[in-house]
Amino acid sequence: ATKSMIDSDLTESRTIAHTPLANGRLHLRLGELDAAEPLLQRGLALAPTWSIGRIHALLELARLALERDDLAHVADLLEEAGDAIADHEDAGTLKLVHRQLLGQIQPETATGERVALLTPREQEIVDLLPTGLTARQMAERLYVSLNTVKSHLRSAYQKLGASSRSEAIAIATRLREANRSDTRSPPSSGPA
Repeated sequence: ATKSMIDSDLTESRTIAHTPLANGRLHLRLGELDAAEPLLQRGLALAPTWSIGRIHALLELARLALERDDLAHVADLLEEAGDAIADHEDAGTLKLVHRQLLGQIQPETATGERVALLTPREQEIVDLLPTGLTARQMAERLYVSLNTVKSHLRSAYQKLGASSRSEAIAIATRLREANRSDTRSPPSSGPA
């Protein structure tokens, strides 16, 4: 009897979270952003922390923020969704949606690399990579937990498209150099 009550409670909590999420998705697809947002927020609040529903809600809120050109909020939502996806075995298709949304906010450079929208903390940790510090040493230096550093590294690697420390350093260095050359003004071609 207890197991069936637990199963019933889980089913009910999924259904309660699913209804506003489904309605929010519908409004979002219809372009009704103001109607979609509170429903998607409600779906997120009602979804259990570990659930696929929570990942869906985060990705839909990221789509909403993308529609509003709020790229900083999109990056935050996708970072949270990426962490949840990494911890969830059954998130296969959601990984593809996550990558697609990342691709929409990370324009490609001329060399085909992604210009990553790293959060300030991710950038700080990526900047420490060339120093040779271990993740534990980075955590001590930044006064954060080891798991926080690992989470930020995982997210930064994903955004950079890197699979190793040396690859992340190389990509970050190239992107930094490309950004520097983009900010320099072109030489004058003579009197105007």
